Formats: sequence, structure tokens, C-alpha cells
Amino acid sequence: MSTPKVKRHRMGFVSKRGTFAVAKASAATMANFRIAHFFQDVSDVNSQGDIEQFQPWMGAVKAAGMQAAGAYKAIFNKTVNIVKAIQAAGDFDDENVTDCEDAILAGLIPIQRQETGGYVFLTDQTTYGLDNNIVYNSIQAVYVADLMALSLAQSLKNAFVGESVADVTDQVAVSFIKSKMAEFLSLKFIVGTKDAPGGWKSINVTINGNVLEVSVVAVLANAIKFIPITLSIEGIKSSSAA
Repeated sequence: MSTPKVKRHRMGFVSKRGTFAVAKASAATMANFRIAHFFQDVSDVNSQGDIEQFQPWMGAVKAAGMQAAGAYKAIFNKTVNIVKAIQAAGDFDDENVTDCEDAILAGLIPIQRQETGGYVFLTDQTTYGLDNNIVYNSIQAVYVADLMALSLAQSLKNAFVGESVADVTDQVAVSFIKSKMAEFLSLKFIVGTKDAPGGWKSINVTINGNVLEVSVVAVLANAIKFIPITLSIEGIKSSSAA
């Protein structure tokens, strides 16, 4: 569905119930930027109003719903509306830092209990994990990139396909794309910087026969994931004279 031919971009939120080792192996076999992998059971209120322990697919459903509702916002470090998260096999502890680190390195998305009592997703990563690509390793980034790509493609098609090159110049197309970038900026899909105040670095349009070639470099408004802190401490210095 996500091929350029079909143009119906999709993401997969999948789950695996089993041992921690089995879940890690499952994520490793996928290694795809369109797949996010969950592995913990989730206790939640069912349709009868009773608390029920669901298999890990419920965590995947929660994440998909949160991302769809959040649009440009990421799902991690946000409270998940559940009663409890537990790994059924019992060989993963969400309060164990090493276990959580292993899960993230394996391409899984762990749910962790917070000191306040609520639960959050520790990351919004996909199973990609091949390198540090800021888009392919984030559900939010892939989702927003898809929205922009599909919207831009459909808008360009509606505006220019079937029109005469006597009416459509490269500058007309560039102006049109700039208006789309302004729309994406207002939706917070992209962000302005000192070097790219409009949220885009370059827009190139070439008309080659009956082909309108478009190339755009946009500045994605991705989520903050890390806060390295450098704290310098100095001792007191004082002197006095009489």
C-alpha cells in the first residue's frame, strides 16, 4: 500500500506474546521503518466495564490511536490510558533499566510504570534500527512524512496534471509548493529555523517534456527524545580585608 504506485501509505503496529527473547527476535526479523513492535500484556477496562488483561495487541492499538490523535506529536513520554502493563512470560521487568535498554536496542517499544503510577511508552521507535535515520526510527516522523508526501502529491496532481505547459511554468509550480509548505508549517509538520524560516531548505522544479519533476527538502518537526545536561559546579570563593 505504501508504494509510489498505490500511494496509500500505511504503518503496521504489531505485537508478539511470548518470552522476551522471542519478542526481540520477532522485532529483529522485521527491521522495517513502517513497523512498530509491542510485547507486553495490557490490563484495561473492557466493554462490560470490567478490568481485563489483554494480549500485547492492545498496546499496539493504544499506540496507533495515540499517534493518529496526536498528529505531529509523538506518543512517547505521554500517559497511556491503561490500568497496567505486564510481560506475560515474566522475564522482562519494565522497572529494570537494563531490560528496558535491551528492549529498545532490539527494536521493541516497552511500556513502563512511572513513579506517579501511570504508564508511558519509553520510545516511539520502529523496528528499522539499521542506522540513526531520524525519520525511519520514529513512528511520529514516518507518520508526518507520509502525511506531507501524500498531501503534496495529491495537491500537485490536482493543480497541474492535464494542464498545458503554456500555462504551467516552473515558477508557478514553485509558488504552489511554497504555499503547501506554509500549510505544513501552520500544522506543525515542519519547523522554521534560522537558515530555513519557512520550514524548507530548497524547492526545485524542472519541466522536462511532459514531466514535472519536484524536489523539496523540508525541516521535519520531530520530537525531543534526549536531554543531555552539562552541569558545572564551582566551589565558593571569598576573601576579606580590613
